[in-house]
Amino acid sequence: MALRRGPLFSYLDQRSRLAGDIVVAIAFAAMSGVVAFAMRQVGLNRVSMIFLAGVLFAAGERGTRSAIIAACLAFFLYDYLWVAPTYTFRIETAEEAITLGIFLLVAVVTGYYSGELREQKVRAVTRSRMLTSLVQSGGFLSLAGDKASILKRLAESAVEIAGTGALVVDNAQQEIRAGSATAWRGDLNKALLALGAHALEKKSKSTLADGSFCARAITHDPETFGFIVWQPPEGSQKFVRETEDYLLILAELAGAALARATHPSV
Repeated sequence: MALRRGPLFSYLDQRSRLAGDIVVAIAFAAMSGVVAFAMRQVGLNRVSMIFLAGVLFAAGERGTRSAIIAACLAFFLYDYLWVAPTYTFRIETAEEAITLGIFLLVAVVTGYYSGELREQKVRAVTRSRMLTSLVQSGGFLSLAGDKASILKRLAESAVEIAGTGALVVDNAQQEIRAGSATAWRGDLNKALLALGAHALEKKSKSTLADGSFCARAITHDPETFGFIVWQPPEGSQKFVRETEDYLLILAELAGAALARATHPSV
């Protein structure tokens, strides 16, 4: 069964990321336009590379989506400032249309592949961080004998792996928050507690209907010790599933550690 929450929370993070991409794209496109305009005042008219540089900077700062937005903005600025008649968006000849079409194509392709390279690098660094955190946490949990320290380490390691936020709730309803989870309040917090309770009831994993949050029961058969809620990272489905696999392993390690702390002879 999938639990639901309101649309405000469903799209909040996606909207904030999109807003950031748009702001960065506008900033770099505008800076490119200012530099290109200044170059024109001193008699330099070959300014298309300046706009492409802005696209590359947007790709390096935010990734593919921001780069493509910057490419489209650069296209309109180039048309408005340099293609005769200037200071209009009117295109009067087939040659100008072809020139602008080639410029847009080059800008979009350049931005797309530059953004992809950036995102691949980020994912590689993130995978290394996740694996390191999991190995270090496994070593800590294998020796830990205090429940509070185990739950705290679980929340902190989940944030290191997912790069977002994590909420851990034990059977006594004590909450441990890490990362962005400190801002999960109000109706969102109620929805996430319900999601965790559902996962605990199933002794398994539950996900909100929009996929924006996941929960996993912390168990060591036949006992349950609470649940963990986390926010999946942004990325491809493969990357999100890989992150989830690491977190599920982490929850199992925590469950075994809590069982040993509860029953020292285990």
